[in-house]
Amino acid sequence: MKKNIPRQLLGEQKDILQTRRAGDKTEVMRLFESAVERLLDVNRWAEWSGPLSAEFQLTDGRGMPVQGKAKEGLFIRIDILGPGTTTGEGYDWVRIEETRYKEDVSTDTAYQLIRARPSADPCHPDGVAHFFDSSATSTFVVSREGFLVSAEIHGRNEKASHDGTFTDKLRNEIVSLASVAGFSDMQWNSLAKGLLGL
Repeated sequence: MKKNIPRQLLGEQKDILQTRRAGDKTEVMRLFESAVERLLDVNRWAEWSGPLSAEFQLTDGRGMPVQGKAKEGLFIRIDILGPGTTTGEGYDWVRIEETRYKEDVSTDTAYQLIRARPSADPCHPDGVAHFFDSSATSTFVVSREGFLVSAEIHGRNEKASHDGTFTDKLRNEIVSLASVAGFSDMQWNSLAKGLLGL
């Protein structure tokens, strides 16, 4: 699974991990399946994360809301607290570049992964509409190993985007610095706990 997380080359990195241990095989399978369902249900991430969470909405390539599970090629429109980008019409945008499920019976392990990258607003593809530039990735993983279920979020190559207007650039620097200072850790820790029902 680690090979699916991009290498850290530039900027900052983030690694969030929450775990939950089950008492038996039936419980671990139930916990894992529930966590996978929650991970893929991006539109409800704010619900799993609790108060003060950003809002997340899956959209298609025209920016239209999509119901259902996360899939490669879909976008996630993110509404974080505070002002959004002009480029993204008030939102930050990422594109899901990979979803992957793998199970290995011989090692009694399984995982579900989603990897997303900052992107343009699909309605206005004129530059990255996110506080990080397009070299950044966010990899969300739910895994099972024996009786342990884990939720992980790995940020790689996180540096501020310089696309958009002067106001966007200034806003992106401020939000990027806030993220580095730990504000995004609160969001992602809350989501990781919520995925596991903690």
